[in-house]
Amino acid sequence: RAFIGSVACGLFASPLSAFAQQATKIHRVGVLANTEGPTWDGLRRGLRELGYVEGRNLAMEWRWAEGRSERFADFAIELAQSKVDLIVTSGNQASLAAKKATSSIPIVMALGANQVKLGLVESLARPGGNITGVSRMLAETDAKRLELIREMLPATNRVGVLANARADPG
Repeated sequence: RAFIGSVACGLFASPLSAFAQQATKIHRVGVLANTEGPTWDGLRRGLRELGYVEGRNLAMEWRWAEGRSERFADFAIELAQSKVDLIVTSGNQASLAAKKATSSIPIVMALGANQVKLGLVESLARPGGNITGVSRMLAETDAKRLELIREMLPATNRVGVLANARADPG
């Protein structure tokens, strides 16, 4: 009777002890960008608000090109080989390097322009593949911007635009 009681208690206790000892999964996020700065504080804050805390259930892998765009390719490969769960990029060059390095790890573009033209995504409505994110100043949206300006300021006859066609955001 004592033996059966001991076995039964052991069977009931083992799932509880196994449950209590389960480790929290550490989510690994790789960041590929030109420079460190206050912009990335927003990412940290947003992740914290969602319950992801560095050192507890989140590990950040930061890779800064520091103005040397040729470094993006090696950094992207490094992040892909380190098996991060997600890669966050800033700028077209970083996004292109990440896309070339992996087709399975999700990539979120924090900033970029002309992603369709560059072949990063199939379309804005349906990016396809493993890439999604934010875009700015797209030619595809210029007509809509003009339409909104015309609605807000119907008496306007001219609209001026200042832009740097060579600029790569990020």
